[in-house]
Amino acid sequence: MNEGRTVFAQLLDFLPKYEFDKCVARYRGNFRVRKLPTYEQFLVLAFAQLTWRESLRDIETCLASFGPKLYHAGIRAVMTDPDAVARSWAVRHFLPDVTPDELPSVIESMLKDCFLSVRRDALWAIATKRPDLAEQPLRTALLDNHISMRETARQFLAVAHVKDARVFYANAIECGQEKQHFAAICGLGETGSVSDMKSLTLFLNSTSTKLCRAAVYAVGKLDVEG
Repeated sequence: MNEGRTVFAQLLDFLPKYEFDKCVARYRGNFRVRKLPTYEQFLVLAFAQLTWRESLRDIETCLASFGPKLYHAGIRAVMTDPDAVARSWAVRHFLPDVTPDELPSVIESMLKDCFLSVRRDALWAIATKRPDLAEQPLRTALLDNHISMRETARQFLAVAHVKDARVFYANAIECGQEKQHFAAICGLGETGSVSDMKSLTLFLNSTSTKLCRAAVYAVGKLDVEG
């Protein structure tokens, strides 16, 4: 039984990916692409050619039967594609097929990706598949500037060893790094109560426009009945 790379994956080693990406960029191959980026389409068509598929239905049936092995067929490469749309599509479709043992080797760059959906899917994967490695990524995500990342991380507070999200954000405001204050203020507003009003209103007079905006948002999000 083959436990290594598939023959198809090894054949892809001969593909000059850099030149392929240059062609895609030159001819705007991924312009307005939402579901199937150019490189992924090439892999599908190459797979269909090598396996003698005769129709779109035949291709779809064959790929469906391949199941999780698609990840090992070389499609994992697109999860680090320079194109953000391609990365997002690949992570959403193939990250679930990555085994817990393989996850550490592919997840690090995804957790730092500039594209929100990639970071969020990667965070969910490591929190559910490898909770033993998820504490620091979750704590980092709790202080992400995007609400979607903070909300995802708050679903795994026990894994992050955070007993109370409100206390976590209050401590980050008081003792954390200045670059974390925006997310900490927003987070306190999302998890705090009216008792935190005083701490948040102090930032309404901040010389930083960004922190002022965070404070306005946070005050509006406070649970005044809590």
